[in-house]
Amino acid sequence: MENEAKYEVTAMCELPEKATKIRGSYFPGESYDFERTPDKLSLFVEMLKARGCYISEDGHIRSKKGGLMSKLARNGYWQTIAQYNKKCYYFCEHRVVWVWYNGAIPDGKEINHIDYNRSNNHIENLEVVSHSENMQHSRPNFNPPRGEKSGNAKISDKEAKVIKTLGMICGWSNKQISTLIGDKMASSSIGRIVSGQRYPHIEAGEIMEVYPTIVDFTRNKNVGLTEELKDYSLGLAGEAGEVCDLIKKMLYHGQDVSPVEIALELGDVLYYLCAICNVLGIDFYEIYLNNNAKIMARYPNGFSHADSNNRIEDLSPL
Repeated sequence: MENEAKYEVTAMCELPEKATKIRGSYFPGESYDFERTPDKLSLFVEMLKARGCYISEDGHIRSKKGGLMSKLARNGYWQTIAQYNKKCYYFCEHRVVWVWYNGAIPDGKEINHIDYNRSNNHIENLEVVSHSENMQHSRPNFNPPRGEKSGNAKISDKEAKVIKTLGMICGWSNKQISTLIGDKMASSSIGRIVSGQRYPHIEAGEIMEVYPTIVDFTRNKNVGLTEELKDYSLGLAGEAGEVCDLIKKMLYHGQDVSPVEIALELGDVLYYLCAICNVLGIDFYEIYLNNNAKIMARYPNGFSHADSNNRIEDLSPL
């Protein structure tokens, strides 16, 4: 009997640690030169205004349809994000708000939060000061490094947020959380984080906010990025097929398919989608942002067949 041929699947190329992120503007007729303009922030604000963005009552920048254009960064400041010409531009939201109302920030000056709260970006809470004035204002409220910045932390602030969310919002026991995150932390330490004795500056969040970090706990990182990407891509296709199969059985086979069954399969789709993002270093939030920009430009007045058949991204090169 002849020996069976053995085939070894090998990667065609090595994956970078973080894949290049492809983005575009999706807003036709825009012409900005961020690369040559000294005051890029003023140009950034001009672009936001032209797109119909506005500052909401909570002090945050929002899109024409109300979508949040800013996200909370790890350092406590909010960052406003917008795409143009295949690039994503980030500016501290409090600086954006100041320029929105007052024009360019004078050279050598900084924007200070009067109430020390970096999340309070209402224009009434902002003032223009020198660097030394900013430091002098902040000194009475200086806090020593906490959490992952303390030097002795076993887990990151993101992981601590997962622990608090699972314990406080989802009702998980300390033992369940400890099992999920592996040998990083004992159940007793988990309890101190959930109660606020440790990482007191970290708050519980929405489950979708911490979901990418939860997925990271369960990824098989020992096989390498290339094998992970193969696994998750095939898994995504397979689970999407499961969703389609359930709907087919419901529509054409007369079977009773409960929404719960479909929801469970959609959950698997979400898992693999998020895992692929984690492997490639793509922020889940940026997927929402990119898709939101595309939908806003494609259907400015809601869905219509005319807009669907004459898509802006097909008519205007990025």
